[in-house]
Amino acid sequence: MKYYKNSKNEVFSFEDDIREIVLNRAITKYGLSSIDKSEANELTALEAISKRRVTYLTKSAFNNFLMVKDGEVFVTSNTQVGDFSALGTPASNGRFAFGFNNLRKLYIPSNSKVKDAFCAGRSAYVLLENGELYVWGYNDAGILGLGHNSHVYKPTLSATGVTEIFYSNSICNTGYVDCYRMFIKKTDGYIYSTGYNAYGACGNGTTTNINKWYKIENLGTNVVKIYNNGDIYGNAIAIKEDNSIWVAGYNGYGCLGTGATTNVTTFTDVTDNWGGKNLETIDIQGYWGCSTDGHSSNTNTLILRKDSVNTYLYACGNAYNHGLGLTNATTTPMIVPNTLDVKDFISIALDTWVLKNDGSLWGCGNNAYSCLGLNNTSVQAGLKNLNINGVKRLIRTGATPNYSCYSNRIILEKDDGYYVAGVGVYGCLGTGYTSQANTWTKMDFEPDVKLVDVGGYSHGNYPKSYIALDDKDRLWVWGYNGYKGVIDSGNTGDILTPTLLGGGTRMVLDKGEII
Repeated sequence: MKYYKNSKNEVFSFEDDIREIVLNRAITKYGLSSIDKSEANELTALEAISKRRVTYLTKSAFNNFLMVKDGEVFVTSNTQVGDFSALGTPASNGRFAFGFNNLRKLYIPSNSKVKDAFCAGRSAYVLLENGELYVWGYNDAGILGLGHNSHVYKPTLSATGVTEIFYSNSICNTGYVDCYRMFIKKTDGYIYSTGYNAYGACGNGTTTNINKWYKIENLGTNVVKIYNNGDIYGNAIAIKEDNSIWVAGYNGYGCLGTGATTNVTTFTDVTDNWGGKNLETIDIQGYWGCSTDGHSSNTNTLILRKDSVNTYLYACGNAYNHGLGLTNATTTPMIVPNTLDVKDFISIALDTWVLKNDGSLWGCGNNAYSCLGLNNTSVQAGLKNLNINGVKRLIRTGATPNYSCYSNRIILEKDDGYYVAGVGVYGCLGTGYTSQANTWTKMDFEPDVKLVDVGGYSHGNYPKSYIALDDKDRLWVWGYNGYKGVIDSGNTGDILTPTLLGGGTRMVLDKGEII
């Protein structure tokens, strides 16, 4: 269970597998802060009930977008979408309306509601409450688990008895968008994998792609989570009930923490290298080759762990955005200095942002377009205070179109609004301008907006088209509109400021259903 308290010291408890977007809604609505079980037992318990409403927004996809609302699937795209995508129908089949204001309901051949979903590249996955997994879209590397590599445009049953799906929000938007792998957990307790496997991340002992669900027996039945990281140069990290850490996949620059740079094709226990079983794993992020068509094999991994007193941000691998301040790669995990009080962190593409419990923000990395908000573009090798305080929350917006950080990847929440930094072209920052934000700059949201989650999708190397959900179930959109990716309104002008769907723009979700 996950435990939180409000300002009255009343406890809210949630199941471990609760969707992040649903949990964020409750945190925002009730003003919750995380606590451990022992503290929860001493406080007054309340039952937290989350409305179904919007429970999933795509974060990193290519020309197409998927949303789950009230247990049903809604899709849209820009004008560049191909015949095989998340749309569930060929683009040549009379597609005439685009953008977030034309989200349409997609038929899934079942009466069961959606439990979880994922859309990346040009493919989609929907897990129903009855355990059926439906898939559709691109399937070059067998990522749909259908037993073949042919693309399918309609939702197709891929597996039954599925309890969880494990996916990646660190998939690049261009180039190798379809070179990733998927993991599921079934009612037998085992983890299954399928898809791109050139470096062994599927954990089946080979480097050959697999196109149907492979049972990973050596992981056993006590895996609580799979961190499915990156795409072509990606890896998989399994966390077990006993806090042990198991790894498989690309290990260039030693990013898996094995002490070597040899790729790992069978899941291997590396717990001792990452601090041992006495620490609990909170999150795993890093840089796993997000880039353009050329792609990059530079990789590193950051794992946030904790005991009853402190947090410990471990890192290993290549380059400057792991915060160790090293000039060379390390194959042995090391604790990033000054990270004993970490509340949250985001590491994606070539940069890392660390939020501390006192509300201060720290960061490191490539710092292209001054995305660290330091008013310069100098590489920052070690963690540095980013000169903004009172930060309440970090909001992850998903992978960028390419490795040079050409779009917004993170939004900061403060009491007085939301802040961004970095490249501003095409309105991707939502500040009302297209200029670069060299320091942390306030977004142009209305003052009553409290964000729950942010998603979006992209075309090529252009910045993304963004959509945000607030705590009143309203949807706000902004960003690149060159191919009608944001709003189909008869022109292709970019949307520079967050705009309410339904507020002057008609949002069609189904025949006769408008919000």
